[in-house]
Amino acid sequence: MLTKLFGSYRFSTFTGILILSATWVIPFIAHHTPVCAAPSPANMPLYNSIVSLFATFPRQQILTWILLLFTAIYLNQLNSIHHFISAQTYFPASLFIILATGFSHPYTLTPETLILPLLTWATAKIINSFKSDSLSYSFFDASFLIGIASLIYFPAILFIALLFIVLFFFRTFQWREWLYTLMGISILYGLVAAFHYLCDWPVKPWANAISMSFSTPRHFSFSSLWQSLFATMVVVLLLAGSFRMMQFIQSFKIFVKKIFMLWFIFFLVSVLLLFFSGLQPGILLPACIPLSYLFSQHLSTMRTKWLRELFLLILIALLVTIHVV
Repeated sequence: MLTKLFGSYRFSTFTGILILSATWVIPFIAHHTPVCAAPSPANMPLYNSIVSLFATFPRQQILTWILLLFTAIYLNQLNSIHHFISAQTYFPASLFIILATGFSHPYTLTPETLILPLLTWATAKIINSFKSDSLSYSFFDASFLIGIASLIYFPAILFIALLFIVLFFFRTFQWREWLYTLMGISILYGLVAAFHYLCDWPVKPWANAISMSFSTPRHFSFSSLWQSLFATMVVVLLLAGSFRMMQFIQSFKIFVKKIFMLWFIFFLVSVLLLFFSGLQPGILLPACIPLSYLFSQHLSTMRTKWLRELFLLILIALLVTIHVV
């Protein structure tokens, strides 16, 4: 039943995703403790400005819900356009919502949540470049988008490495594409510096936030036993999905192979973020993007239907428990 609900491509499935994405309201109903993020010198000034704009409950929570829902739908749209998962399905959107709300605190506006649409959009630009070996301006766009993400959450700048890895392994050498990649983020930071100079604004808050993003204590912990169990279940699915992917990836078309390799590199860069800001499970939010595709491919091709139902049931049950207990 769960497979039919989240794996089909019907309006009822979309309605189910809307309901599932609203699970962030459960903590307020259960505990009556609205939590709002607040500006801090440790955060990038752009993030602090956004938080100040959405300073009160429930504006932060509504924006968080919109960002998660938009990212989920965009992930599904990417598969609808490029067809790299075996079937037309809402699995990517459904699984992203489950993973994102399980690992994060969706009732607070975190910087990781704000950068999700930007990282997804940047990756979509890279995927577009795979359609042709001719010169592509997509790397400039992707670099610019990653630059914006780094202005909100500076460790996101690590995703620039994703662009260079793609250029080295997946593209024929064209020096202008490498130049476009450097220009995208350089122009953005140049504009920010020029704007501060013209307005006579201090750059010290930016420098302090950048330095603190790399000096954060490397402590990582889950908020509850249920979230630890949820993470364990995700690891089990990760191992099973990776093993199955290694078995079948050689049968994929070259275009699809490149896309899944891109998501694999995206996942590795996401894991690297733990070494820079390993404080809260919310740091795992970027990793939920490639995991949603891996799990979608795995679940949509599983022959054992009852096991597929069991995986989904356990994930959803743990998700609800995390936000209620």
